[in-house]
Amino acid sequence: LHALLEECALLHVGVLLLAPGRVDSALAYQRAALPILRAAGDRIGEAAALEGIGGVFLRQQAPDSAAVYFRAAVERARAADDAAREAHALARLGEALHAQRGRLRALAVLDSAVARYAAVRMRAGGDANAVAFAQAERLAAVNWVSLWLSIARSRAVLRGDSGTRAGLPPGRDMPTAAAALGAAERVRAQGLRDLLARSRAREAGAADDAGATRWSRDSIPGGDLPAEADEAIAPLRRTRTAVLSYFASDAAVIAWLLTPSGELRLTRPSVVPMDSIAALVATLRASLGADEARVRMVRGTPAEQERAARRAAVGSGTHASGEAAAASLAALLLLDELRDAVPAGTEVVIVPTGPLALVPFAALVAPGDTSPLGTRYALRFAPSLRALAAAEGRPTSRVGTRRALVVGDPAMPTVAASGGARTPLRPLPGARAEGTAVARRLGVVPRTGRTATESAVRDALPAAPVVHLATHGLAFADASRTRDSYVALAPDADHDGLLTVGELLDDVPALAADLVVLSACQTGLGDVTHAEGTMGLQRALLARGARSVLVSQWSVDDRATALLMTRFYAHWLGPDGRVARSKAEALRRAQADVRARPAFAAPRHWAAFQLVGAR
Repeated sequence: LHALLEECALLHVGVLLLAPGRVDSALAYQRAALPILRAAGDRIGEAAALEGIGGVFLRQQAPDSAAVYFRAAVERARAADDAAREAHALARLGEALHAQRGRLRALAVLDSAVARYAAVRMRAGGDANAVAFAQAERLAAVNWVSLWLSIARSRAVLRGDSGTRAGLPPGRDMPTAAAALGAAERVRAQGLRDLLARSRAREAGAADDAGATRWSRDSIPGGDLPAEADEAIAPLRRTRTAVLSYFASDAAVIAWLLTPSGELRLTRPSVVPMDSIAALVATLRASLGADEARVRMVRGTPAEQERAARRAAVGSGTHASGEAAAASLAALLLLDELRDAVPAGTEVVIVPTGPLALVPFAALVAPGDTSPLGTRYALRFAPSLRALAAAEGRPTSRVGTRRALVVGDPAMPTVAASGGARTPLRPLPGARAEGTAVARRLGVVPRTGRTATESAVRDALPAAPVVHLATHGLAFADASRTRDSYVALAPDADHDGLLTVGELLDDVPALAADLVVLSACQTGLGDVTHAEGTMGLQRALLARGARSVLVSQWSVDDRATALLMTRFYAHWLGPDGRVARSKAEALRRAQADVRARPAFAAPRHWAAFQLVGAR
């Protein structure tokens, strides 16, 4: 016991000394721990010490020595059957090999590391644990994809390409751009894909809900990444849908463009720190009033509500700073050739990453253009192309039936105020009028007031082909409270009226909805992660089987929201209740209708809502 305590102390001292840069002392303590660990037969501890020593050498820019220790750490972790430690040691070995300029060897090792991480993630337990694990091990994924991107660009230069077209049309050789995209797709929204697989297993009556994830090819090294990318984009090629898919490291952002003709292009990287992009996003959102107090949830006198609305309309950023931030983001994220490669009116799927999930893409103006992106194109969003393919593969339902579920202004529940006391959410007469208009369009009776109980909505949700919830909503940005994000319904004897993400994932049966509309405050937000995307209401609904979700990125004026929603349904459905055009195109036209009103011409009134998921 004394020896074990001593080696633990030595290891921890070594780690603590490494942080402030005292690498020689750190190395001495890590080396001192090794014989004690070996004598105790602690292979896992020995692997940790070897990895620590390798980390010191890598920090000293001695990758050859680092690689020796990392290889030894891999062997000890493998002997101890510790998959997580093995994956981490493989990732560090990949770093060392890359530093040795052994790019292809590093790629192979990182491929094994990412596969081992995927296998561990699948056994991590609940969704929260799997997501936390993927987020914690993001560096290996970033290094792996970055290497694929580097190889793709190098081969493009060798071929004499223009520098912006590293991808090749289907059927050509050297599809390195597709391989890089396949790698990026492997490490995106893994938790959501697991949830979708479990949901399908439960629907099929499988004995083991998690069984659908155990044979995932993600956990097998040496996969055919170009084929995986081609599989993900094949449905989009068939419909001539364009794609802008982003991937970011801490220092650069790169995008793939899939044109309507099916050509996959790899863009030049925008070399800019992710912190700088996040700052631009925050400035733009502040100028839109996007992150101010949730106006629709204000409780007080009409005068107090009006003052809150004015504060949110002004926002904490100036109009000029917002325009400058929007121009900078457009220059960084939108391609110079976008307008020529993608004709106006095309449907465009955007796959953001990290803080890009908070960008109001519809309001950005591409270089050389004069119209906002949401005016020129029918936009929809996806956490990953593979998750999108899963949503597209779900059967569609007829929407003009008596099973549609429409809620407008339920009898409001109480929520915890800042002081801890419970306080009721204020009524939403505008939401009631909106729900009534939407229900009339769908040919159903709206649930309002006391009829919109949480129990009644839970019962109706699974079979409803369309779900429209015009009420209060809140998506927490704190990871620890993601599962508490909710939409407000009328409380009853069995439920408190707050239908949460946790309840949607755990208690609500699978959905058959072609579309779920969350016409509430900031329902598209949540904890934004690099590994998983936006953790919130939209993810929970997609995981439970909804083909697509319409959500808001910020609080919007009640009148503008009601107009947008009524016009959306008017464009989406024909007089007979059947689908007349795609949801993305219907949203584009509805946003144009809102923007045509002088009072609602500013982007904050029309650019907040995003369509996430299937066509």
